[in-house]
Amino acid sequence: MVNGHQLTIGWYVDDLKISHKDPEVVTNVINVLEQKFGSMNTTRVQSHTYLGMDFKIGNGKVELMMESYLKECIVSFGEAINTSATTPATKVLMKVDENSRELDERRKQIFHHVVQKMLHICKRTRIDLQLVIGFLCTRVRCPTEQDWGKLRRMLQYVSGTLKIARIISIENFDDMLSLSMWLMGPIEI
Repeated sequence: MVNGHQLTIGWYVDDLKISHKDPEVVTNVINVLEQKFGSMNTTRVQSHTYLGMDFKIGNGKVELMMESYLKECIVSFGEAINTSATTPATKVLMKVDENSRELDERRKQIFHHVVQKMLHICKRTRIDLQLVIGFLCTRVRCPTEQDWGKLRRMLQYVSGTLKIARIISIENFDDMLSLSMWLMGPIEI
């Protein structure tokens, strides 16, 4: 707590994200860090990309998206995703066909890679994908053709919903119980 308000520093390898209600407090922290570690590149903007997450900040709201990372997943899948789906999965998501053929080694690696990337995304911005990714994570050791189809279905949904954002809003900065989160298409902040 600095001057009665929370100072937050998110640190990942050599990337920092510092926030505080008073910009002067952030400046002081940066000065202390630069005295210890040398000059740093700093950015203070309303829109910023950090660890693959696109932030738009303003009017008491933060919009989080990972559109380019989602596109990377679609490309990494290696097959054209020409159609979109209205939901990330069908009602048979949890059913496992024991007779479905195991994927070849190349597609096993692609499956694991894409599921791993999507796990990163769904924990940060796309909470609507968590159920599907949670299930597909149980299948990465021995994925089958059926699992490949479930991953394709989710990517079809993703291709049609690239611009869905996670919105975090706070009504009263002194009362964290007024924090709200939801998903929606792009908004103007």
